[in-house]
Amino acid sequence: ELTREDLIALTAGPADSLFSLDYLKDMNKAIPSDAEVTVELGEEFPVKLHYGFAEGLGNVTFMLAPRIQSD
Repeated sequence: ELTREDLIALTAGPADSLFSLDYLKDMNKAIPSDAEVTVELGEEFPVKLHYGFAEGLGNVTFMLAPRIQSD
């Protein structure tokens, strides 16, 4: 579980999208527990999770499309 002390930086803005928690949990399993993760969200835009590994020699980006909302 994350706490406020785990947050390094935050740039907030409006965003309203729905994502599958099951898919997000699966992506989270692949991220090392000590990795610094950048999360990007947008209005009806895929969520992006970025993290580096191998002392900065590699990086991974996971993308998850939002669920389609029917009115």
